[in-house]
Amino acid sequence: MKNWFMLSLIGLDQSSMVARLSAGLCKNGCNLGDSSMVRLGKYFTIMLMVEHEGGKESLESVIASICEPLKLNAHLVELEDGTQHHCEPDVRISLFADDRIGIVEDATTPLAQAGLNSRP
Repeated sequence: MKNWFMLSLIGLDQSSMVARLSAGLCKNGCNLGDSSMVRLGKYFTIMLMVEHEGGKESLESVIASICEPLKLNAHLVELEDGTQHHCEPDVRISLFADDRIGIVEDATTPLAQAGLNSRP
């Protein structure tokens, strides 16, 4: 039986990181699902859904062998329902503002109060 996991990785940004990560996972029998990547300062972070035939411990071993040479910190969570669901948002909002303390709270609180943070 194949299981779905959510994998989060963080480390210093470096060339070919995504290629090495995806190749390592695929060569170890993993199927990659949805992902989200971002560069924050000089750090790179990725969250991705990973389908793997084995259990969590087996996948952690695979991830460790990939992440060690890349110096990535990993966090792995087994998904309870055993599947990955792709939910296309019906609203997408982009905000641009000068940075200041409290800007994220000031922007997101009214959106959440308006129900834009709810799930079906």
